[in-house]
Amino acid sequence: MRATGKPFDIEKKRVYEGWRYPADWIVECFCLESPKLNYRNGWYYMTVAQGGTAGPPTGHMVASSRSRTPYGPWEHSPYNPIVKTATRTEKWASMGHGTLIDTPQDEWFIVFHAFDNNVRNLGRQVLMLPIEWTKDGWYKVPDGTDVAGPIKKPAGGSVVSGKMQLSDDFSGNTIGLQWKMIGEDLRERVSVRNGALVLKAKGASPSDSYPVVIDPMNDYYQVEVDVVPGKNNKSGLVFYTRSRYMGLELDGSTIYRLTGTGYSREKIKEVGNSPVRFRLSNDHNDLLYWYSTNNGKDWIRIDFVNNLTTWGTVIRPGLYATGTGEAIFKNFTYQGIQ
Repeated sequence: MRATGKPFDIEKKRVYEGWRYPADWIVECFCLESPKLNYRNGWYYMTVAQGGTAGPPTGHMVASSRSRTPYGPWEHSPYNPIVKTATRTEKWASMGHGTLIDTPQDEWFIVFHAFDNNVRNLGRQVLMLPIEWTKDGWYKVPDGTDVAGPIKKPAGGSVVSGKMQLSDDFSGNTIGLQWKMIGEDLRERVSVRNGALVLKAKGASPSDSYPVVIDPMNDYYQVEVDVVPGKNNKSGLVFYTRSRYMGLELDGSTIYRLTGTGYSREKIKEVGNSPVRFRLSNDHNDLLYWYSTNNGKDWIRIDFVNNLTTWGTVIRPGLYATGTGEAIFKNFTYQGIQ
């Protein structure tokens, strides 16, 4: 690239075209993206994603090339693709978007993402495999490595231990790190006071109210929360995507079951003006609905099931509030299901 004399005005030059995989491979698109450079022993190594992110299970891949300069010419690795799902029946689908990392002990790994073929609604998960360098200066995953099996732990101590706690009794004075909003700033609408999550109501449906959500850590799980009847708002517990949602809603003294997009809902029961505890279960991809009017001592299951495998996208449990004013939630719990 050559500067032209004007601030931030540079002449652009294409320096890398990607690796051409065999034409008979089943992929989503060529889709060259996410270039990353590593420098080692006089070589620049380009690591890229190709093949499309979430199309056919065999589409996404990691490819590598090297050059003596960042501008080429590039020679492609004889070990391409470095990572790729080979068949539709493998545990991990759409493997790709790799990043090389090394440790102080000069151990090398590649970090990438993939869908679990059995539970795609968890979204893309982070995986890691060991990397070895060949005598002629290429990197590759060691022969015989099982992507679905365990690998040797990198040397050194643990920086973090255990998994993030997803249950929340809201006993502090700040929102927990497990919570987030997709599309809005969490800090502008959520606060924690007096042992409760307080959510500013917005919009007319769960989709345009932007629920506060968590990322589940198990293939199957259940979530519960106490919902306090609100003034001028409706609030509840949902399984949520950007275009679809299902769950339970408290509208004043009435429980409704939300049945999908378009804010369609089914009246379940009049329960008075006391808090109601809702439970949603992802039980092996079946979405089950429960409620309790006595603080979880007795549960009533709503006799309806939705299968989550048809959703085809990432599903997150979340809390939402539509209308105006503030909605109050207490005692959120998360539990994995075997």
